[in-house]
Amino acid sequence: MSVLPPMRRGIAIEVLKILLLSNLSSLILIFIVYFIGKNPKNYIALNTQNLQSLLYVSTQFDNIFSSNSRYMFSKDELQKLNDSFFTLEKRNIENIKIIELKKIINNYIKYQKMTNKDYVFSREILNYLINNNYENMSIEILEKENFSTYILGLCCALFFISLFISIYYSERLSEKIATPIKKISEILKFKPDLGQKLKFPEAENVEMKTLILEFSELWNRLSDLNRFNIRNLRYKEWEINEIINFYSNGIFVLNHLNKVIYYNHILRKIIGAENYEIKGNNWYDLSISSNNYIIIRDLIRKGAFDKKETDLVFENIKKPYIIRKSEIKDQHGNLDFIIYELVQDF
Repeated sequence: MSVLPPMRRGIAIEVLKILLLSNLSSLILIFIVYFIGKNPKNYIALNTQNLQSLLYVSTQFDNIFSSNSRYMFSKDELQKLNDSFFTLEKRNIENIKIIELKKIINNYIKYQKMTNKDYVFSREILNYLINNNYENMSIEILEKENFSTYILGLCCALFFISLFISIYYSERLSEKIATPIKKISEILKFKPDLGQKLKFPEAENVEMKTLILEFSELWNRLSDLNRFNIRNLRYKEWEINEIINFYSNGIFVLNHLNKVIYYNHILRKIIGAENYEIKGNNWYDLSISSNNYIIIRDLIRKGAFDKKETDLVFENIKKPYIIRKSEIKDQHGNLDFIIYELVQDF
């Protein structure tokens, strides 16, 4: 674990905490359920043995009384009777009363005689012990049921505590993974221009430092490429301007949004405009009030100019002009830009 990079080691530790907590909680719940299920079974088994021993002793007293003290115990019955008394004494159930019963039985075995008083007394003791055994079993079962309910609540509480802690560690894990990316995304959220220096947060670990370094190098390469493209575009624009200024006809180019992207000085003189009034503005919304501009604008808007002469005043002389239109489309057939040329008709 110690040989892992810091960020990976931190993530691995958080994952191990979640797994260890989940497994430990599951193990505790398994042990609780096991012991809850085991103890009542053992207790019921012990009470059943006590009850069987009491019922057997009671049966022997009934046999003695019903035979008018002539009942003779067989060897097996005598052994079973002694075993029953041994079981009752071992379970520590009212030892004084058990000793009194045992004394009455031993006197009968020795003298073959039992009085009505002894029988009634022994029956009272046996009835008391049997009822007391039933009552104790009922109380114990009720207590176990209450204890089971308590344990169930404890298990639910343990489950929710484990769930809360797991969520806490999961949140820490997600934060450890997402924080570096979040910090960089917050920088890019404001859409900085290429070439602008980015201020990255201080690296907290090796992975973050490597990420920032790689991203900075990528940003610098993109900025260099952007500067190179801008220089090329400006050079191309200069070349185009030189070419269209070479023409003796007025030329202007509109993009698909009808904004003027190129024009020559002849057009500017014809419509009587300054550079700042033309370049980048919508052709139909130029703040120019010359009569020539209004005539050309309205003809182009109506589309009623091709191969039709239009009189325009240029250098204080009215001259006939023809407006020619050429559409340039991209590879998908969409309109890219339109070239308009004002040709003087001699």
